Amino acid sequence: GSDSIVNAWINIMAATTPSWLADTLPTRMIGGGFTSRALFLFAEKKRMRVSYPSRLQSKAGTAGIGKLRTALVHDLKEIAKLAGPVTMTPEAYTFGDEWYDQLCDRLERSVTDASHMLTREMAHLHKLAIVISASRRDDLVITKDDLQTAAKLLKAVEAESNHIFDMIQTTEPM
Repeated sequence: GSDSIVNAWINIMAATTPSWLADTLPTRMIGGGFTSRALFLFAEKKRMRVSYPSRLQSKAGTAGIGKLRTALVHDLKEIAKLAGPVTMTPEAYTFGDEWYDQLCDRLERSVTDASHMLTREMAHLHKLAIVISASRRDDLVITKDDLQTAAKLLKAVEAESNHIFDMIQTTEPM
């Protein structure tokens, strides 16, 4: 037999270092379709030192992690039940129009090699807003607040991901 997957939306969560990307990912891949469709997260240092993650609950002050895990599993089960089209409020459309105009202005002014990343940002904004909406409610409606939150997160990701692409472009052998 065979299985058919219709309208697949593939998500990949992976971790590596900027130096590995610089050694492995040629600069020609940056202008192509892959990197512009991915969100690269970067941090200068660890947010938290955890030597043994499985023992984290037993450390002082983290007793609530078990409750958080239970709540997260419950929420993910509820989110998995969501189906159907996602709509937007009129206020969300207004915000989206204004945000898109600003994005287009940035693209017109952009002289960096990373401008290709901006071309997909409208799609990233809405995909992230869908995730935010689903994490908050089960009505399949994107609100202005969902889009604003997504925009703030994207701005933070963009600022940090520039470190990654700067490293790739400066270490690429000629």
